[in-house]
Amino acid sequence: MENEQNKFEVLRPAVTVAILMIILMLIASAFVWQKLPGDARVAVHWNIAGQPDRYGSKFQGLMLMPLVTVAMMIVMVIVPLIEPRYRHIKSSMKAYNIILSSIVLLMAFLHLILLMAALGEPINIMKSVCLGIGLLFILIGNYSGKIRSNFFIGIKTPWTLSSELSWHKTHRLVSRLFIILGMAIGLSGLFLPGMIVFVILLCGVAGLLAAVTLYSYFVWKKDPHKKSL
Repeated sequence: MENEQNKFEVLRPAVTVAILMIILMLIASAFVWQKLPGDARVAVHWNIAGQPDRYGSKFQGLMLMPLVTVAMMIVMVIVPLIEPRYRHIKSSMKAYNIILSSIVLLMAFLHLILLMAALGEPINIMKSVCLGIGLLFILIGNYSGKIRSNFFIGIKTPWTLSSELSWHKTHRLVSRLFIILGMAIGLSGLFLPGMIVFVILLCGVAGLLAAVTLYSYFVWKKDPHKKSL
């Protein structure tokens, strides 16, 4: 049985990226903080037209994203250490580190957008967010097929968790669908109105989840080596 230190070592790339991004986010927040008046209200939410519709205090607007990223880092360190299928996580560690690092980078990118908006910089929120989410989906699609079955990351249905064949085939399908959806979100965000982009995102995610859930069941049903539920 591996000790906790050795388990942590395989997580080092993702943790290193997270720590660096958090430090940069905090430095950027400190820079913007001293630029804004003490009673400034900072936009913290935008509608689908890209217009701010909710404001918060300087602390909420400038510190929320770094704090959420810290919480994510804690979760991504602790959960794999108690993962029942840790051996599978370890054998998938390259994909695991890249996916988690990509999520942290997206958080940093969204934080940068928020800070630029707080300073009054002309930036198209909708296009920037769609581009970031689209790229994240494409990255997830490229690496999700390389993740072995576990309880933490991936498509976790009763059938993928009880059949290695279902997990493998479902995540190969997920890889293709995530790449297609990521391209659709990124491109639609650049050229289409916000409402249409929202519909594409909502329907795309819902359709993807429904498709892979059904697919995982049918593959499991035909797997002679599946485990009983």
